[in-house]
Amino acid sequence: MSRLLKYKQKKALINLGLIIIAIFIIFTVGFQFIIKGSVFIANVFSDKSDTDQVNNQILGEININEIPTATNSSKIKVSGSTYNMDSVLIFLNKQEVDNIEINSKNEFSTIIDNLNTGENELYFVGIQKKSEQRKKTDIFTIISKTTKPKIEISSPKDHSITPKTEINIIGKTDIDVIIKINDQPVVASSDGSFNHLVRLSEGENKFIINAEDEAGNTDSLTLTIVYEK
Repeated sequence: MSRLLKYKQKKALINLGLIIIAIFIIFTVGFQFIIKGSVFIANVFSDKSDTDQVNNQILGEININEIPTATNSSKIKVSGSTYNMDSVLIFLNKQEVDNIEINSKNEFSTIIDNLNTGENELYFVGIQKKSEQRKKTDIFTIISKTTKPKIEISSPKDHSITPKTEINIIGKTDIDVIIKINDQPVVASSDGSFNHLVRLSEGENKFIINAEDEAGNTDSLTLTIVYEK
């Protein structure tokens, strides 16, 4: 056998060995690399999915539309909006009075009845059913009052006669009540007492005294004073 032929056979054996080694590497290390890469990519997307799921569980704020601080009714309408909640519980004076489902616009609305006379406490709790998360609002204080404010005039007496061109109308009402005499605002003190100077024309003078409280209840009376020189 010639030297050239031996060289070619040796080179062919070396090439065959290299091919065998390459195939071995591909079927061992290569497959492991592919598997690990696939797992890595899957984990990336899985983490993103988990993050999205966590974000979907974050509760938004409960935005309550304007609630009156006082009312002359035993019921009020409440409404609002929120984000990522399924329902809103309503608590009146620490008792659950309603459970409202959130609509497709993330809004809710209802009528709250049976307010107590005087001060009432109202708050809302948003619920996400899947995660069982809850979020509570601040407490709203509502005063329910249906009685008219009092008006007491101590001086002068109705249909009294006076020679003066000016006279003080002195009286008292409830606290936090707005007093007007012939549509003119009158300053009342913290206890509801007031003193207002008026001018008189000769003859009969009529003064209409109006009172309105914070709940919108009103009352009025007419005071007649006769000016004679």
